[in-house]
Amino acid sequence: LRAAEARLASALGLDPAGSLPDVIGDLTPVDVPEDLAVSTQSAAARPELAQQRAQTEQAQAELALLKRGRVPSPALSIFAQTDGFNERVIGGGLSMPIPLPFPLGRTNKGEIDSARARIDESSARLASTQRRVTLEATAAFHDYEAHKSAANAYRPDAESSARASLDTLASEIERGTLPVRDALLS
Repeated sequence: LRAAEARLASALGLDPAGSLPDVIGDLTPVDVPEDLAVSTQSAAARPELAQQRAQTEQAQAELALLKRGRVPSPALSIFAQTDGFNERVIGGGLSMPIPLPFPLGRTNKGEIDSARARIDESSARLASTQRRVTLEATAAFHDYEAHKSAANAYRPDAESSARASLDTLASEIERGTLPVRDALLS
């Protein structure tokens, strides 16, 4: 109980060594999915999976940018100026860069390979996180089912029956008809 209270206090941002605040109101059960498939599907919306997906998309966008940067784009230039003799000059130009092969020009091959490796790494991390989240959801579902079946194993009147038996034993001990040793065995 103390360990569970310490975990709860830590989850609430309180001092685990301190006491918990009093609970006000009733403790209604949480709406829990009755099916394992629904439980694992709802686990797919966890934020760590969204973060991994975003990192994978970012790495893919970076790869696309690097691939586009390999092919130089044409440039159109237009200018108007006044030269030294106060003459107006208007001009324009079109340039078509020619990419040179690897030893002479820049092809971004190393950066592209690095971006592909980051995509592979991010995809592997996403798959690992998905497996971990699915395992956690499955284990939590089965733990819940086990606790629910253990709680349902007791009859609803079991507590009142146990209290009545203890009250009877206490009255027998007080009257002296039942020795304490036999009462403890009972």
